[in-house]
Amino acid sequence: MKLADLSPARLDWLKDCLYDSLIEKHEGPWDWGGYLLDSEDREDHEDHEDHEDHEDHENHEDHAEFLVLDGHEVLLPVPADHNPYISVLHGAVSADGQFVTLWLKDMYLSSLYPEYDYTEKDAWFWAGHLAVCQRAPDADWYVAVFYHEMYLQSSDSSPARAILLPPWPKPDTVTPAI
Repeated sequence: MKLADLSPARLDWLKDCLYDSLIEKHEGPWDWGGYLLDSEDREDHEDHEDHEDHEDHENHEDHAEFLVLDGHEVLLPVPADHNPYISVLHGAVSADGQFVTLWLKDMYLSSLYPEYDYTEKDAWFWAGHLAVCQRAPDADWYVAVFYHEMYLQSSDSSPARAILLPPWPKPDTVTPAI
């Protein structure tokens, strides 16, 4: 699916949708308009009335585009150039199918700045993201309503991965509480 497949009415609806984000200490909420408009139109885009300080966040060279993550068509608030570099570390779908939660790794910086140390070994501190995506009304695709940076778990001998709870220890390995 492509953004170009959406009707003008659906695009207008999506422009006014909000998502919460914390990226490099820049906090949202933000509206989707900045990721949907062409570069020339971004300057003319009126920010949502209640959210005035969007200028830096909406000044991207590229708009977002759908990608398939964990079997779901998802729209994330990142330029489309990132899409080939985003992988799912872990995913969960709500019981009613209305929400998809995705732990992601975005290795885009490693392609953009090969001269720096943006490697898989160091990805734990710069490549992790958590996305909560909601199914669009009367549609089969999802839109991020929450998109945050996060640290990944890593060690010298393993690649970065989502920070999740370890398995519960077997009863014979549990130390009794005193």
